[in-house]
Amino acid sequence: MDKQTFITVVAAAAILALAACSGSPKAGAIETKAGAETKKEPPTPPDPVAAQTAFYEMYKPARIWAPDLLPLSLTSNELPSLKNEGGKAAMWTAVFVSPSRREARTYFYSVVNEGESVSKGVTARGAQHWSGPTPKSRPFQTTGFLVDS
Repeated sequence: MDKQTFITVVAAAAILALAACSGSPKAGAIETKAGAETKKEPPTPPDPVAAQTAFYEMYKPARIWAPDLLPLSLTSNELPSLKNEGGKAAMWTAVFVSPSRREARTYFYSVVNEGESVSKGVTARGAQHWSGPTPKSRPFQTTGFLVDS
């Protein structure tokens, strides 16, 4: 085989190999995608969550803020778009305190975006001065938070 024939055979093989690798999508796949777009169902709204779920979602970033933190309060909030039921809520508020920093910080957890004031996920407010526990306001240990609402 001479050099010219060898180069022609190699070039033809390379072109065939490249053409085989870049195949066009099958006609059935295109129809399936088009059918899926017309049959899209609206996304289901998120479900409210239990206190323990929301607490630990807020606890993670709060622990970064202050490793010695203690929870001071945990309360559920009402949102117009989702109804609270069975001990579950769409939004929760937790206040954590740091005895070493003498500060308190409020965290919010929501399963939905609600206007400009409520964002999905965890949000935190700035730290505030905390003068320590009082008879009406004492932190609780997280070990006591074993039962979900």
